[in-house]
Amino acid sequence: MNLSENPNNFKNRIINTFSKNNLSTIAILIVFSSFLGVLYNALLPERLPFVYQPKKIEKVNDSLLFKSHTLAPTGSRMPKTESIIKETKPNSSDSTNANKKKVDSAKIAQNKTTAELQPSNSNEVRTLTYSQLTKILNNKDFIIIDARRPDDYTKGHIPSAINIFALADAQEKFEQIMKLNPDKTIVVYCDGINCDLSHELANELKSAFAFQRVFLYVGGWEEWQQKRG
Repeated sequence: MNLSENPNNFKNRIINTFSKNNLSTIAILIVFSSFLGVLYNALLPERLPFVYQPKKIEKVNDSLLFKSHTLAPTGSRMPKTESIIKETKPNSSDSTNANKKKVDSAKIAQNKTTAELQPSNSNEVRTLTYSQLTKILNNKDFIIIDARRPDDYTKGHIPSAINIFALADAQEKFEQIMKLNPDKTIVVYCDGINCDLSHELANELKSAFAFQRVFLYVGGWEEWQQKRG
């Protein structure tokens, strides 16, 4: 410090120097952190998109939603074509051709049913409309699950819905899911279109517990309240 220099000028010079150094350090930290984030994302099995991509919603049609449960019910296994071959013993060329046609028909039916139960794209989620939901409220072939927190469920929920919190303790959730009737069609909902709890639970029911007939009501509790006035 120059003895002849104004103390205030010296103070301001120190502050400016310190501020510039801080800004440089912050800029370096931001660039370095961004680089680490990009590198980490590149190493993930399923990379996160840099631009937000809204969920693709595919509405389920009535023919599939109210499909007879005699075809590929959730808890039963698909009929194996091998068993048809074993059960039929051809006695002639005519019976052999008939049995081949029978096996082919069984394969076609199996493939068609499996395809219908799966969305056309793995990123798409089939969902019910409000109108469809009102039709299943008293239908014993359906189970409606509220995936929200228990306290939210207690405050209000769709009639006949049971509560399985998507982020509940693993053991508690496992016990709840194991009580579900595998022959029923399951509909999961949460708060609304921006709520991911229903998606989380629905995906878990299908991937971890092998439920096939699982659908979403993405309108959720918000739409239900609005429609009911």
